[in-house]
Amino acid sequence: MVVHICNNFVVSKVHYNLITKMQDHSEQLVLVPYRNANQKGNFENGNLQGKIEYIRIYNSLIKFFPFMKVILVTLLCFFSLKGRKPKYILAHTMWSDGVCAFLLSKVFNVKYSIVVRNTDINVFLPKLLVYRWLISLVFENADNVIFVSVAHKRRLLKEYPNIYSKIINPVVIPNGIDDYWIENKIKKETRKIDQVCFVGKFDRNKNLDAIYNVSKDLIEKHDVKFNLVLLGGDVSEFKDLVGVECLPQWLSIVPKTNDNETICRLYRDSKVFFMPSHTETFGFVYFEALSQGCAIMATKGEGIDGYLVGDFAKFNLSKDYESMKGNLKYLLESYSNGVGVEVVSEYLNNLSWDQISLNYRKLIGIG
Repeated sequence: MVVHICNNFVVSKVHYNLITKMQDHSEQLVLVPYRNANQKGNFENGNLQGKIEYIRIYNSLIKFFPFMKVILVTLLCFFSLKGRKPKYILAHTMWSDGVCAFLLSKVFNVKYSIVVRNTDINVFLPKLLVYRWLISLVFENADNVIFVSVAHKRRLLKEYPNIYSKIINPVVIPNGIDDYWIENKIKKETRKIDQVCFVGKFDRNKNLDAIYNVSKDLIEKHDVKFNLVLLGGDVSEFKDLVGVECLPQWLSIVPKTNDNETICRLYRDSKVFFMPSHTETFGFVYFEALSQGCAIMATKGEGIDGYLVGDFAKFNLSKDYESMKGNLKYLLESYSNGVGVEVVSEYLNNLSWDQISLNYRKLIGIG
């Protein structure tokens, strides 16, 4: 039995997709600490029915005491196992899940692996200075340390070399993408319109002000012709985030939708997908866009940096508007027919959840 410790299970379908595929080959048990009662039962269907143990944390103040929280979660996970011994433990984050996995591995004398994500690199490692000793122990004792992003692996090596040196087996396994995008990837190159798109949540992290200001400068000062379409929020949200009173004619806002066909048409029409997030674990939307032939504009040192390699993908620091302007202009001029079918297939074929699950199972030697 593989035991998953997964604080974020109730808020992200990424974990559900992976564990569902792993359950097809061997028994899985998911331990899910949660605070909000409305979150219980999220994604509990299909072959994971009866495989999830929800662990309610009633004290909302405990989030301000990270060490006490992980100790409490460890105790609650131990009692939730009810005497069942794991064959292997997989922690889906470095801190919130990883410390628990480390402690339980000592109790049950089993191996564990941890997954390093965006919040680990950008929040917990920088801020939990007093617990660096514990983080080092988690890394040092892990059977494998799995990075979702090549960029985050590089950053850990560069910014925390003493911690990185403790890792026995660092590997990169990206998140998968929904089967829809693999099944509906482009089969031939088609002429695209002069359009740049964004698909995602309207929030500060997605850096919409950079998208807007870079586009505005190119269109109004450098006579570069294109439309900008932002999908994922409403006009009032955009105005509040960017600080504008009215929308220019070249900008369109499309409300959030879960309809893949609508999103697919937007990608298929657009030359470039532009999402310069300040921080990003992986960003499956980049690959959704790539599946329809979009060239990619993303953030240096985050998410897919180091995974996508080629002239069709440009990476910039999230505040480097000048670099963004040059790269966006280049992609618009260079990819009138989008990214080639061969390139799209090369990346997409390795990102099915079946393949990602197989990579995990081979790594931990289960199933």
